[in-house]
Amino acid sequence: MTRPGCPTCGRPVGQLHRPTCPHAGRMVESLEPVARRTDPQTSHAAAASARPSAGAIRAHVLEALRLAGQSARLRGLTDDELLAEFERRGWPGTPSGIRTRRRELVDEEPAQVIDTGTTRKTATGRSAIVWAARPEGDR
Repeated sequence: MTRPGCPTCGRPVGQLHRPTCPHAGRMVESLEPVARRTDPQTSHAAAASARPSAGAIRAHVLEALRLAGQSARLRGLTDDELLAEFERRGWPGTPSGIRTRRRELVDEEPAQVIDTGTTRKTATGRSAIVWAARPEGDR
């Protein structure tokens, strides 16, 4: 089992990234859902219940984005489209949890999910970023 921490500089969770790391100056954080010491017990219970599913949700996010990347029509998904795909497939996850897992995949080094540079309108008419899985050869 690998030790949690930064895959780029190797520092463990809770320490600062090395000066040569792209995240230098920031604290290495865990990808597991956590609660602050000062949070109420309900927050601790929610974080504990989310831990087992976080990895599965990240895997579903990647799968949905890879499939959408293969579609000539879509070329990726907005967060709203990603949520709709989870619902369509019957995958578990809350809107907030799914967006959080997508964000974690964007923040990884190297990023597994990327901003395509394009936007699409949401149901409310606002522009939303279209996200895609990083192509296998680009990792």
